[in-house]
Amino acid sequence: MYNEENNIDIRHEIDFHAPACSEQNAIVLPVALFIACIVVTFTLLLLSTPAMAAGQVILKKDAMISDNVVTVGDIFENAGPHADHILAPAPAAGDSMILGSYDLQRIATAFDYNWQPMPGMNQIVLQRAVTEVEKSDIARMVEAAVQDKMGSRDLEVSIDSVIPRLTMNGTEAPEISVKSTLIDTINNKFDVRVAIKSANGSSENLDLNGKVYRTTQIPVLAANYKNGDVIHANDIKMMNIRQDQINQSIALKADDLVGMTPRRSLTSDKPVRMADLERPQIVKKGEMITMILKNGPMTLTAKGKALDDGAKGETIRVLNTESNRTIEAQVTAPQRATIALETNRI
Repeated sequence: MYNEENNIDIRHEIDFHAPACSEQNAIVLPVALFIACIVVTFTLLLLSTPAMAAGQVILKKDAMISDNVVTVGDIFENAGPHADHILAPAPAAGDSMILGSYDLQRIATAFDYNWQPMPGMNQIVLQRAVTEVEKSDIARMVEAAVQDKMGSRDLEVSIDSVIPRLTMNGTEAPEISVKSTLIDTINNKFDVRVAIKSANGSSENLDLNGKVYRTTQIPVLAANYKNGDVIHANDIKMMNIRQDQINQSIALKADDLVGMTPRRSLTSDKPVRMADLERPQIVKKGEMITMILKNGPMTLTAKGKALDDGAKGETIRVLNTESNRTIEAQVTAPQRATIALETNRI
C-alpha cells in the first residue's frame, strides 16, 4: 500500500486467513488489518495510559521476528516498559514488511518516545526469523530409532516417504525427537513418527515409513587394483552390505582375497567376485626359467623356456632348450619350477 501524503511504502504478504473476497480486497485486507491493529493500540494507549517522560529510543536497522507478533521492542531499542507491547501480527514465514517514517512516527508519539526520522534511519524491514530443519538430521533420527527398536546396528534403513522442506520459527535449532516406532518384521517395514519443536513452542509431526534390510560385513578393496597387483591383508577393509544382495559368487572372507590378483581392473569399496580374481602369474610365457629335478639327495638343475604362464602351484609346459624336449613342471617360485621324475625325462 502506498500513501502519497507521507510517502510510506509498506509491502508484505501475510495470510490472515481472511474470508473470501474480491481480488482487489484480498490484496488490501492484510495491510488494512495491520494498520487497524496499530490504530486500536494507539487509541487504547492514549485513553488509558498516562504520558511517560520522554524517552530516547533508537530505531533498529532490521528486525528478525521470532514470535507470531510484532512488538514495540522489535522496532525500537531502549523501548522501556512498553517493549513487549504487541502491535500487530508478524509476517508469515519467509515474508517481510516495511514500516516507513509515517508509521514509525505514530508509534513513537503514542508511547511518548523521543524519536525523529533521520536520513538512512527512516524505515525498518520486519522479517520472520525461521530456521530450516536439516533433512539429514531427520533421516539419522529415523535410522537410529529403527535400529534401537530391532536391537541391531547391522541394518540398512531405507526411507520411502519424501521428507519435506521444513522451517520453524526462531533462530535456534529446533528439537527433533521420535514419538513412536512400529516395526513389521514379517514384511521388513517400519513406521516412525517424528516430532519437531521450535524454541518458541510451535511443533510439527512427520509420519515416515520405509523398509529395513539386515546387513553383513564382506571384504572389499581399499583402493583400485589392476591385473598383476598382489592383494595383501592391509589392502582390504570390511563393508556392510544388504544380505539380499549377497550371492555365492562374492568373496565373503578376507582370506579369499589375500595373495590374489585381479583378472581385470577392480574398483574400491565394491563387492569382489571370485571369478574376477586369480593367483599372480610368477612365471611368464616365453621367459627362461630354472627347472629343478630332485631324486633323493641328488638335485639337478637345467634351463628351460616356459611355454605357459603359471601361478604358484600350477603345472606348466617347459621346453628343455638343450634336449629340445617338452616337459611338465610345477611352478614353485618366480622363474623356478620343479620336475616330477616319474612323469618326465629331461
